[in-house]
Amino acid sequence: MFDNSSLLVACGTGSFERQFIATVLQHYKPRRVIVDSRDRLKRYEMQQEFIVRTLLEMLNP
Repeated sequence: MFDNSSLLVACGTGSFERQFIATVLQHYKPRRVIVDSRDRLKRYEMQQEFIVRTLLEMLNP
């Protein structure tokens, strides 16, 4: 469903949106995920969180 697609998540740093993005990344391989939010700090924190998750999954398949 989301394989090789681009996702735009508006107001994407809320708890529901974070879980939605995590679920999508766990089950699908989207080409890119764009998260829109006015809160720059939350966007940055979310970006760092998903980078760490991705690296850990690559190291521990």
